Amino acid sequence: MFLGRREFLTVAGGVLVGLGALGGRAWGGAVGSAGATGSSGAAGAAGKRLVVIYLAGGNDGLNTVAPYGMGPYYDLRPRLAIKEAEALPLAGKLGLHPNLKAMKGFYDAGRLTIVQGVGYPNPDRSHFRSYDIWATGQTKGVSPVGWLGRYLDLSAAAGAGPLRAVAVGASVPKPLVGGSGAAVAIESLNEMKLKGTPAATAAIREMYGLGSGPLALVRGRGEAALAAADALQRMASGYKAGASYPKGNPLGNSLQLIVKLLAGGGGTQVLFTTFGAFDEHAGEKAHHDNLMLQFDQAVAAYQQDLAANGLGGSVLTLVYSEFGRRAKENGSGGTDHGTAAPVFLLGDGLRGGLVGEHPSLTDLQDFDLKLGIDFRSIYATLLAGWLGQEPDAVLGQRYERLPLLKT
Repeated sequence: MFLGRREFLTVAGGVLVGLGALGGRAWGGAVGSAGATGSSGAAGAAGKRLVVIYLAGGNDGLNTVAPYGMGPYYDLRPRLAIKEAEALPLAGKLGLHPNLKAMKGFYDAGRLTIVQGVGYPNPDRSHFRSYDIWATGQTKGVSPVGWLGRYLDLSAAAGAGPLRAVAVGASVPKPLVGGSGAAVAIESLNEMKLKGTPAATAAIREMYGLGSGPLALVRGRGEAALAAADALQRMASGYKAGASYPKGNPLGNSLQLIVKLLAGGGGTQVLFTTFGAFDEHAGEKAHHDNLMLQFDQAVAAYQQDLAANGLGGSVLTLVYSEFGRRAKENGSGGTDHGTAAPVFLLGDGLRGGLVGEHPSLTDLQDFDLKLGIDFRSIYATLLAGWLGQEPDAVLGQRYERLPLLKT
């Protein structure tokens, strides 16, 4: 049975234990799992870490990487298209949204790779279904386990720390869910500690050390939650702010917490956060402009903070959405659910530049952009080349590897 993440354990003496954040939906075990096991204390292949930023709702890829050199772009989007004079030029008459100034700097420095036309065959325009397909790497059926959860299960080993995978948010997202329950979800470090007198907190620890038989699962979850709470506090003490994050920016808050966890050296290997509400069916321009600005400012501070904490070379960041938008704007000044879209990768370990061809704006499929690169090729490349895991066992079959990483 799962406990809600807001459920807290109250004990004598008025002690509140913020372990609800590590129970139930906030602990990433698939239904029927036996609790958290773990992996080696090393963070991935040679200390490498993966951070995932999910842009929720279907980001408009055509206005994120604008094909300003293609005449049909302006025919399809007379109100929404990015003007050629405003686009931040990349290559081949493509340009970034004008609010992605930091991303342009990363691109020029070879630290941003943009994979174009990413999706999957027979696309589904349902948010829920497409999210699940990206989360699990499976287009047939519904899997209870996410692609990163499957990776964590397959690469698990004895002696791991309790924070191998962390989601910043209210619950563990589907990509991190696995049978081992290796992932936890947190929203802040303050909620993740025991509060009260030393005698009361000692009693709580003793209580979680008891139990056998049917209580073993509860005991195991409790012990793991206590260990995770302790580890979080130790890890936070190793962080020194290396950047000024934008105030009132939810993505910036999440990314700073991620750097705090990485800087603590606690063996955290995979981290995940969600940003935005990109489902812009009406009045898209001002809303999308603002989201692009928030994204750019938050990621700029995050990259500076990683570098200041000596993490620039060991962290790779994947940015994706469940689908793009229709090529043609609608009558409400917005765009409807689409298919293929660009994926961003950030980090010092990348080759940088553009990968793949921009989809045609005249050769459409059901009024949508055609698939160029299967998203699982990105996953396979990161699993094999960054995380040190044979990808076929994670993804269920072999996918093409892409020229993303430095050798």
